[in-house]
Amino acid sequence: MLGGRRGALPTTPALPINRISNNVADAKLLSSTRLPFTPNHLKSLGFTPSPPHLALFSLFFLLSTAIGAMFSLAIISLPTIRVFRRLGASVQKLSRVISEEVPGTLSSLKLSAREINDLTQQLINLSLLAQSSRRHSGQAALR
Repeated sequence: MLGGRRGALPTTPALPINRISNNVADAKLLSSTRLPFTPNHLKSLGFTPSPPHLALFSLFFLLSTAIGAMFSLAIISLPTIRVFRRLGASVQKLSRVISEEVPGTLSSLKLSAREINDLTQQLINLSLLAQSSRRHSGQAALR
């Protein structure tokens, strides 16, 4: 086995974090903190990241992820924008047809309602005339 104990994983040397601290406890904690190992293929390329570099790479990764998400959202929303434009055109046509047709239809309905009211009133008058003529004819027959 590579390690001294059974089940222990082999360790690789890590770079210590170099940071200025005014507190002694922070200094002890930071001096014992190690960065994760750098893979051998990155070391062979001469890449040995320091904490500022790692922070910068992390920031670039987060920014690229956010930009990628926004770009994907923009690409996905293009068909939706087209559909909304067609919907807007359809609504505009519908509103134009309604503004042309509805006033005429409403005036026709009002006229029809007036005619129905006039006919109803005429029927009521005729029924009253018929009742009064029956009464007069009934009284004349009794005489």
